[in-house]
Amino acid sequence: MRDPPRPQMLTVLCVLTWVLSGLTGMRLIADMFIHPPQAAINQQLAQLGEASQGMAEAIQTIFDSIQTTEYKLALVVIFLTLALSSYGAALMWQLKRKGFYIYVAGEILQYIGFYMILNLFSPLFVSFGVSLGQMTVSMLVFFGLFDVLFISLYASRLRFMKN
Repeated sequence: MRDPPRPQMLTVLCVLTWVLSGLTGMRLIADMFIHPPQAAINQQLAQLGEASQGMAEAIQTIFDSIQTTEYKLALVVIFLTLALSSYGAALMWQLKRKGFYIYVAGEILQYIGFYMILNLFSPLFVSFGVSLGQMTVSMLVFFGLFDVLFISLYASRLRFMKN
């Protein structure tokens, strides 16, 4: 007996999940290992400092933050949750319902990494008059809309998946 065909919407969702996870994963790897030379940073900051000292200090804060262990740990957390979501999509591709729950767990757990990054940059946000709470809400709205959309679309296809 043949397995039932995979619904077209499920195929599209899985492919989109893998493409977005792959692109995000490549960006995370680049952020973790590729940094401009300090001399180039100093030169750019000096030029910017002439125009706006506040902006130069803000950019220096960013460069200092992305070189910390906490930042790299946050990237690893996000990378692992991307892998978890991709694995869930792979199981749903095979019409296994368990994949949906793994995907949802990965999507929810990624917010831990996002919060870690927001927390690192909170002094920068405060210098621009934005609180950590405001940035967290903004992030939840932006990323949350996509997550809710994908989770809802995957959930609408649960009837085609087996245990």
